[in-house]
Amino acid sequence: MNIVLALTALLVMIAQVTALPTSQELLHSDWALFKTKHQKQYNNDEEESSRFLIFQKNRNMIIEHNKLYEQGLVSFKMVVNKFADKTREERMKDKPTIRRSNVTSSSKVSRSSKVASDSTTIPPRSVYLNWVEEGYVTEVKDQGDCGAWWAFSAVAAVESHVRLTYPKLISLSEQNVIDCSSKFGLKGL
Repeated sequence: MNIVLALTALLVMIAQVTALPTSQELLHSDWALFKTKHQKQYNNDEEESSRFLIFQKNRNMIIEHNKLYEQGLVSFKMVVNKFADKTREERMKDKPTIRRSNVTSSSKVSRSSKVASDSTTIPPRSVYLNWVEEGYVTEVKDQGDCGAWWAFSAVAAVESHVRLTYPKLISLSEQNVIDCSSKFGLKGL
C-alpha cells in the first residue's frame, strides 16, 4: 500500500512539473503580451526577430534587477514597458538634452560635488513611505518625444510639495513650464 501511495505521489508531482510552462514558453508569452499591449508591429520577420532578441535581453535584465530588489539591494522595481524592444542607444538617440551653452554660469553645479558615496546603503523597506499609495504623487506621465524631462521632474516635485500642504493632489501642467522656458535659451525643450 505504501508503494502505491508513493508511486501515486510521484506521478502527481511529475504531472504538475510537466504542466508548468517552460522559461521559453513564458518568454514567448511575455513577447506576445508586450506586442499586443503596446500595439507593436514589425515590417518583416527579420525585424521581429531582432526586436525579440532585444526584448529578451531587456526582460532578463529587468528580472535580474528585480531579484536584487527582492533582496533589498536596490530601492526600486522595474517592469517591461513600451521601450522593451529598443536598445539603450535607440531610446536615447532622439532625446533632446540641455546643451552646455544653454546653461547659465550661475546654475552650474560644481563637478567636485558628489551626491552619494560608495558606502551608501539602502535602508530597509519598512522605513519607506509609498508616495503613490499615500496619494502624494500623480500618475506617471509619458512625455513622448518632448525631451523636456526637466519640466516633468520639476512639476512632479511641485505637485508633491503642494500635496504636503493641501489635502488634495493636483496635477499641474508641464506644458506651461515648457512654454515659459524659451527666454532662458531652452526653446521650448
